[in-house]
Amino acid sequence: MNKPMPKRIMVTGATGAIGRAIAMRLASDPQNSVILIGKNREKCEEAVINIRSKTRNPRVEYDLCDLSR
Repeated sequence: MNKPMPKRIMVTGATGAIGRAIAMRLASDPQNSVILIGKNREKCEEAVINIRSKTRNPRVEYDLCDLSR
């Protein structure tokens, strides 16, 4: 039986309540690599720390990007 391929998933708005919940759920699968997209460095760093600690998935990171422009 084939193992599912690891996924690399980008989540926008992940510093807000809904986006963070989505990112948390996706990161709960240790096969997934989750990238949070946000424009505030402090909020992104806090979200990454929070999601990593709750899911035990070290493959959570962030990229700064302002998509409103």
